[in-house]
Amino acid sequence: MKLSHIDDRGRARMVDVSAKPESVRTATAAGSIRMSPEAFTLVEGNSGPKGDVLATAELAGSMGAKQTAGLIPMCHPIGLDHVECRAWLDTELPGLDTGLFIPGYKLFRRGAEWLRTGSESFCAGSE
Repeated sequence: MKLSHIDDRGRARMVDVSAKPESVRTATAAGSIRMSPEAFTLVEGNSGPKGDVLATAELAGSMGAKQTAGLIPMCHPIGLDHVECRAWLDTELPGLDTGLFIPGYKLFRRGAEWLRTGSESFCAGSE
């Protein structure tokens, strides 16, 4: 199997996407963070030292989606019209679950996998 971002000498390169057609796609992702019962109680009571952890995770996910191309090497910029990131408590972990949805963005010849990876990483890893 040949990797598209690796040249014949094994060096990383940016893929030329100029010949690819434009399309409209959606992106979804999900993540979870396990935490100690003590940390879970702080998040649940909204009494942690950094404020509302769930709102911070949601904001970080949206910001991560907007900055994906600048944070992941070889990722082409992607224009976004809307990003929806949600975070909620999961008592069974105990911890935090996150979900990301990016509806119908115009894909200017670029892949969605980096967008999902980058924004979900920030959503799940913000605290």
